[in-house]
Amino acid sequence: MSKLFTGLFEQISSADGDLGEISFCRLLLEAFSGYQLSDYELAALASALKLRGLSARFLFAFTEELRCLLPKVELQSTEPILDCCGTGGAASFNISTSAAFLAASVGVKLVKHGGRANLSAAGSVDFLEALGVQACAEPQEIKDRFQSFGLVFISSPATQRVLGRLKAICKRIELVGLVGQIGVLSSPVKLDAQLIGVSQLTQGPVLREVLALQGLKKALVIHGEPKLDEFSLCGANHLFELNAGISSDRKLTPEDLGLKRFARHELEGGNATQNAEEFLAILSGGGREALRETILANAAWLLFLAKPDLGFRAGYELLAESLKTGQAKKFFEAYRSVKLL
Repeated sequence: MSKLFTGLFEQISSADGDLGEISFCRLLLEAFSGYQLSDYELAALASALKLRGLSARFLFAFTEELRCLLPKVELQSTEPILDCCGTGGAASFNISTSAAFLAASVGVKLVKHGGRANLSAAGSVDFLEALGVQACAEPQEIKDRFQSFGLVFISSPATQRVLGRLKAICKRIELVGLVGQIGVLSSPVKLDAQLIGVSQLTQGPVLREVLALQGLKKALVIHGEPKLDEFSLCGANHLFELNAGISSDRKLTPEDLGLKRFARHELEGGNATQNAEEFLAILSGGGREALRETILANAAWLLFLAKPDLGFRAGYELLAESLKTGQAKKFFEAYRSVKLL
């Protein structure tokens, strides 16, 4: 075992070890992003971190160090810029990516970042490729696409580049949640608000606290039952809100919002190609009702974050109208038609 591994492992394993120290996070990031440690050592560190639990203080310090390695992207907008992504581990359809298209079709400004599949069958980037949509990676590409459409999909530089090796190791040992939690907190763009889905209930208040430490005044972290990293129409939803910097919690069922309840199996996704075909069917007025309604509900929360005075129900109806009239499909087709150089 190397000295670097031993020192990091002892600090993680020690009850007195402060994982929020900048010096510790810097060393850990060097270990996770480089080749100083073996795969076995990286797997042991990742497992020890997951076992101990990721505190808000650690996640904030680590992601601040991580974001220093990412290219900064400055976007101009007179309206709030949002991101929506999930921590993964839910093994359902690509809800947040689909919801981003719908929300953008009615004017929500979105920088949606994501990656390839880890333990699910289709990650955001896989799903986009199957749709014929390119995810951006370079700062100028991101600026140009956002300027044209008010929507841009980013292939997460944090999880795809800097932590790519760690992600592959976590996939190999089926370690869920570590890279996902780091990834959703590591957008290269300065955001005005963010929606995060978490598949584990205990992650909700932790990630909200990190978003507050990052300086966000408005955010929404959602855990849907059963174990979904999105707003669920299958059960109760736990909402961890940040509004004007003030935290609040609430619990909502589909019926509380006048929405229909569905069975969990009705939300099952397939591979990237199957999910893409289903989404295209939904844009054309077909597809499974459960998926269509779930996408609409999650898009409505994005609209609520961007325009809270509109209210959830009015936002939901506006999005449903965009789908019904073909406005959403027209927006999607225009977006897909513009290719990166």
